Amino acid sequence: MNVERLTVRSRQALQKALEGARSRGHQALESAHVLKALLSDREGMAVALVKKLGVSESELSAALDEELNRLPLVKGAGGQMYEGRSFTALMDAAEAASKQLKDEFISAEHFLLGALAEGNAALKRGGLTKDTLLKSLQEVRGSQ
Repeated sequence: MNVERLTVRSRQALQKALEGARSRGHQALESAHVLKALLSDREGMAVALVKKLGVSESELSAALDEELNRLPLVKGAGGQMYEGRSFTALMDAAEAASKQLKDEFISAEHFLLGALAEGNAALKRGGLTKDTLLKSLQEVRGSQ
């Protein structure tokens, strides 16, 4: 993926996801780290869409925490961070979602759609589906 296609907020979310993975002692950056970072941006599109759908942000955040708590921990200094399988799949799916929506840049909504396409359990447990997310996105965006 070309990082130049990411919005500024998406880049910030990825940086925050990386920091979150490190602070939790995870060696691999996974999709749940990215989703957690997107939902921590109170002014971001991910939160706006989740609110619009009436999904409980706290329950969704708790479900993501459960996913993150199941990841292996690495103790000690100097551990090399790498991109996990779910992160790579998320990035590819987000890029595909942006192309499908004919968007020039990849942003939060594309990550949510990508995570749903990849079968993220936390989003599904929260009640998000591709159809409801697309409908909500259309209402938020209008004809943009």
